[in-house]
Amino acid sequence: MVGFRVLAGALLSALLWINDAAAQDYGAAVYNAVQAAADQECLAGKLGAADFTAGDAGTPAKTAVIKYWSAARSADNVRIADLFQSNGKAVWIGNGVAVLARSGTVTDPFARAAGAALVEDPVALIHAKRGQTARGLWQVRDQSGASIGHYLVDFRRGSDWRPQRMELLPPGAPVPDVKPYCYMPGDIEASKDFITDAEISKMKKRATLVATCMSGSDCGRKWARAQAWVTENSFYPLVRTTDDVLLTTSPGDGSLWVAYVVALDPPATDGRQNIRLRAWCRNFLCVPSIGTVRRNFASALEGAEEPQTENRP
Repeated sequence: MVGFRVLAGALLSALLWINDAAAQDYGAAVYNAVQAAADQECLAGKLGAADFTAGDAGTPAKTAVIKYWSAARSADNVRIADLFQSNGKAVWIGNGVAVLARSGTVTDPFARAAGAALVEDPVALIHAKRGQTARGLWQVRDQSGASIGHYLVDFRRGSDWRPQRMELLPPGAPVPDVKPYCYMPGDIEASKDFITDAEISKMKKRATLVATCMSGSDCGRKWARAQAWVTENSFYPLVRTTDDVLLTTSPGDGSLWVAYVVALDPPATDGRQNIRLRAWCRNFLCVPSIGTVRRNFASALEGAEEPQTENRP
């Protein structure tokens, strides 16, 4: 009897372990899908300016730059190891050279200029939407208030917020816009150019015929309607708009929301052109359904669109 109880207990424990493991796997899958959708939403440029702020980097980043300025203003050949991140990769760039913060010393021409003053409030400061980094821009002025340069500073959060990279931008040098980003500066813009012409060609071939038009004003009118419809109804933004293709960013893994490719074929001998649509998501169910998308898109090309109430989350 004791042996049976032990065996039953072992079997129950095994079943519970299997269920726990399955639950953990399911939870991980759901979490990964949510994260992928959030990544795609960010990289697709769907977030507004209000979604990108200095966040918790605001005060410590400003404090770190002021602390650096105070040290750099005091002397030449200042050691900056304690002022930058200690991961061994932090770098200071100025005077045409790059100096590793962990082992180098710097002489800052801005800070050492007579009468120079740091404008303590940044021109711009943005916290990464999907990571523990931030980018900021600070201005340095002379006694008359004229700009003598800028600091472009990338921060990383370790035990606290400190510079990972600082670049001195002298007068006349291009001053970059500090734009919103997801993980690293420029990643939103780069994602829009990621799809190659060869990939677009493959997508166009997989598109389904939804309408025809006559070359000229008829096709021009329907193509304008197609672009307006995709712009209005797509969760993802258009990243390619030409005379023969409309393309949104692709959906992330697990995404319910529909992405689009619209293709206008070259004219046939009788002047007819085909308008084809590929609509897809990365889930078992799409929002809205692909059938609804095709019907509404075809109606829109004829100027009689049915309501599409599930087009956006």
